[in-house]
Amino acid sequence: MLKSWNQPVDIQGFDIRLLDDSQCVALTELKHYHNIKFAWDNPRQNIDEHIELLLGYIKAYKLMCYVLIGYWSTPQQDLDRVMHLWETYKIHAFAMPFNKFDEYQKDFARWCNNKIIFKSCSWEDYSNGNWQ
Repeated sequence: MLKSWNQPVDIQGFDIRLLDDSQCVALTELKHYHNIKFAWDNPRQNIDEHIELLLGYIKAYKLMCYVLIGYWSTPQQDLDRVMHLWETYKIHAFAMPFNKFDEYQKDFARWCNNKIIFKSCSWEDYSNGNWQ
């Protein structure tokens, strides 16, 4: 229906684990206001297969991944997921703090979500090693 209306959409965080080829095709046929966003909440799950499926249809610069931090994860697991997305696929992560009052989570989100800061220094340099 959206395709027939030629109406742009803003995809706000779908579950990439449920993605299949037909849904990828449908995503390519729609106009998008912003980046297509998916989520990686659980650090124990490997979503590489699903990311690679999506990248078969959509360029990495058109994607963004919400990464839930501080819930089921250690600071190292948070960093590993963010860096894996960037170094492996060139997909920007957007850190979503589970506890917005936690100083580590606030600092990590500030570093990760500001592309200028993220690209100019490492997490270790930004945090002065405080959260390792």
